[in-house]
Amino acid sequence: MSDVVVLHGLVTRDGSLALWAESDAPVAAAETVAVGAPAAPARLGAVHRFALPAELLPEGDGRGAAVLLLPSTGAGPLPSPQLGLPPRRGRPRLRAWTVPCVTVAFVGDDLADRAGARAAPSLTWLAELSAFAADLVERGRVLPGVLLDGSRPKARWRPVLTGADATRHAELLSRMPPASRAERARPGEADGLPAADMLHAALGRLVDTLVRERLRDGFPALALPAGPAGGTRAAAALHAWLAALAGDPQFDGPAEELGSLADALDAWHADAVRGAAVRVCFRLTHLPELETDETAAIGEPAAIGDTDGIGEPDGIGDTDGTGEVNADSRAEDVWLLEFLLQPLDEPSVLVPAADVWRDRTAPLRRWTH
Repeated sequence: MSDVVVLHGLVTRDGSLALWAESDAPVAAAETVAVGAPAAPARLGAVHRFALPAELLPEGDGRGAAVLLLPSTGAGPLPSPQLGLPPRRGRPRLRAWTVPCVTVAFVGDDLADRAGARAAPSLTWLAELSAFAADLVERGRVLPGVLLDGSRPKARWRPVLTGADATRHAELLSRMPPASRAERARPGEADGLPAADMLHAALGRLVDTLVRERLRDGFPALALPAGPAGGTRAAAALHAWLAALAGDPQFDGPAEELGSLADALDAWHADAVRGAAVRVCFRLTHLPELETDETAAIGEPAAIGDTDGIGEPDGIGDTDGTGEVNADSRAEDVWLLEFLLQPLDEPSVLVPAADVWRDRTAPLRRWTH
């Protein structure tokens, strides 16, 4: 088998992160089929002869085979550019191919190196997505929620995207490689999975997994006591949900109370996502650095050491013991503190707070609503 291998990343239909690999030499058909899943019927996709078997992939959970829509010609799927093979003639079109794959909880930026493979753009993108999720969790940009669309309700942690985080999320969406969502949505369809849906599902799953890991590692004995006997149905549902946020995600509760809980949590998340349009910034400037007109605009600074507000120094800054404030100390110690507002979606803009609240008709007053 050739030493040239390209490792690909994939978001599956349920938002899981999956890996599959491609070689520059054909893999024996028997070796590929021995992955734990029988060869897919022709209507699902032909076997990708260059895809490595699952036992040669990085360690992960076995998932069996995935059916991917890949650029192809009559000779088969086009090789990835990272393999370094000469381009193939012919007009490419999407065709379904079955590949062995494994699922992983997280993709680090060194995964391909550790596997002795070259990273495909789809894998690099998954590493960026994983790093983004880890950063959100590290900064506490998450809120709890509940999913009611399955056979049983599930407690989930979900990201809160505002400002720069929302911008980064949009960038990830715009740069998602088609190969990252190449799994066929349904048998017989000629399109892959929707990009926005795949990013939403993958980021949500990553955030939920990472929060649970932090809770488990930081609070290994975290467990809620049994709910009070004779408690209300709403209290029982709330207690079960709280326990599921750190334990088994699935829980049970009265449907009516769970619906009310889901509505309240959705409203909480929506309010957090809407959030404030600006954040407060403070700027400390050495006064001699200001221009003359700026000094005139803000007024003369208070005397150094004038702690009683009468305009006379009270000895602070008396560096020569004469009872007078040293002129050099005055020049060094005079600073201007400014209060500024910074739009979350335009971090390069800084506006004095006084300009925002100058009057009710000021255009920037929309930031305060």
